[in-house]
Amino acid sequence: MTVEEFWDYDHDEANDGRALELWDGQVVDLYRPSFQRRVVCPLVAAELQRYADERQNGYACLGRSGVILSRTPPYVFGPDVAYHLDTRPFDLIECGWSESPPVLAVEVTSAVDKHPPLDEKAESYLRFGVTVVWVVDATTQAVTVYRLGQRPYVLARECALSGGTDLPGFACRVSDFFTLPGEREAA
Repeated sequence: MTVEEFWDYDHDEANDGRALELWDGQVVDLYRPSFQRRVVCPLVAAELQRYADERQNGYACLGRSGVILSRTPPYVFGPDVAYHLDTRPFDLIECGWSESPPVLAVEVTSAVDKHPPLDEKAESYLRFGVTVVWVVDATTQAVTVYRLGQRPYVLARECALSGGTDLPGFACRVSDFFTLPGEREAA
């Protein structure tokens, strides 16, 4: 399936409510995510948007917005959260899928989520121009960081997460992705 054919398929009324991606021209059904995963995604996006506001550069997207990673072979992924370095006005942002990869793609998972192999997906993101991938695991409350040409590494809940050279000045604790506002006030 081409990217254009996938757009039509993904936006067909019969596929409403499905989370679909295109892997090497093949449609992959990602299933409905767990509630726990849906709680973590905005917490990750909030940390990234805070960074964007401080830097006055970029923006965070969530909700599996599509990114065309490649037309040949056709790949369209929908990261749970993405961070784009961009200073364009809102009116110039694409109405369809993004034609340029984000600097950061974030996949959030939990024990009950069914998903394709995340190592393979992270490598695909990197191969097609995403510079860093975070796999945020709600079950273990850890983040695995992937960068092109480097071995992935895991940061536990108590660790600091930095943006490195890809997101200079970004820093938070991994626990920030798993701490709700009521818990922060009590701490």
